[in-house]
Amino acid sequence: MAESTRRSRLFWTLARVGVTVAALSVLFTMVDMNSVRATLRTVPIGAGLVVIFLAYFALAIGTLRWSVLMRTCGATSTPPLSRLYRLSLIGLFYSTVLPGAVGGDVVRGLATAESFEGRGVTSALAVTLLERLSGLTALLLVAGVAFLIHPLQGIEGLRIWAAVGLLVALGGTVAAAFGAKLARFLPGRLGTLAASLPDVQRPSGLLLALVLSLGTQGSITLAGHTLITAVAPTVTLLDSAVAMPCVSVASYFPLTVAGAGPREAAMVGIYRLVGVAEDKSLAAALAFLMCSLFVAATGGMVNMLKPLK
Repeated sequence: MAESTRRSRLFWTLARVGVTVAALSVLFTMVDMNSVRATLRTVPIGAGLVVIFLAYFALAIGTLRWSVLMRTCGATSTPPLSRLYRLSLIGLFYSTVLPGAVGGDVVRGLATAESFEGRGVTSALAVTLLERLSGLTALLLVAGVAFLIHPLQGIEGLRIWAAVGLLVALGGTVAAAFGAKLARFLPGRLGTLAASLPDVQRPSGLLLALVLSLGTQGSITLAGHTLITAVAPTVTLLDSAVAMPCVSVASYFPLTVAGAGPREAAMVGIYRLVGVAEDKSLAAALAFLMCSLFVAATGGMVNMLKPLK
């Protein structure tokens, strides 16, 4: 069994690396890479430092959201924010290197199972899922509202898909948050699973979590905007408010490392609609990737210095 697990992990790791390399290779053949390299050299170091700071700041807001949702869902004890932030950093590292982009959520759920006495891992994992759904709902809200205010020509269909995605995210949030109350109405194993979900004690906590999620998405939008305006100063913040949520969605593609490939393609394609040359937007996307990998790597170093038990 252990050998089979190791082989499976190796297979998925190699698959992610292969898909990432293939996706980036295709993208690189479509753009003048000499121009991309020249543009990358013009990105100020200060812009990169701002992006890294915003990434850590977004993670801090996400940590606070996680703590709020734990209390909202009836945790018998809540770890201090410093421990939760450390777990968030480590979770980011595992979400970056493991298949599916949710490996970090599993790690965080396992590490906080003791906070849900009598319900354990299932409730802890459900809270991390609820947190992820809260972030997705906020992302779609930002994209939808920004598009209504400032629609981009060429992606008019985004409004419909944003509305559908928002309904799905809200439905998932309600199901995860109130599944325990609905358990007695559900049949068989589905009812058993729902009964093990956390029971929302304070519905107002869900609203607070959504507000905090808007803060994380705003930080990510500002990070992307910082890099794109470093190479294309004519881009407005409203342009990025529409573009960056789409880029974030693309980065959730599970068979890549840190979302590399789909995210860069989305950034090139969407910013093209507001007049940004492909070499410039790809340079900004690669700078964003390097900053993201740096932040994720610090989570790996934190875990190496003080491993989780």
